[in-house]
Amino acid sequence: MDCKHEQVKSVNCDLFCMKCGVKLPADFLTGKVSSEPVKAAETPAEPKKEAPKTTRKTTTKKGAK
Repeated sequence: MDCKHEQVKSVNCDLFCMKCGVKLPADFLTGKVSSEPVKAAETPAEPKKEAPKTTRKTTTKKGAK
């Protein structure tokens, strides 16, 4: 049976296939190519404008002049 090692677990920094139990090489996850292409991060053409900062309204205490 040809296992694709789709389910992987880590035990004491060693990688094992959960289906067949084979110990996998250390670079197994970094060398793996996914079947779907990775989309580039979407960056907006214009940066988002921040809302204007509001200032705290000052109030006078009762009885103060």
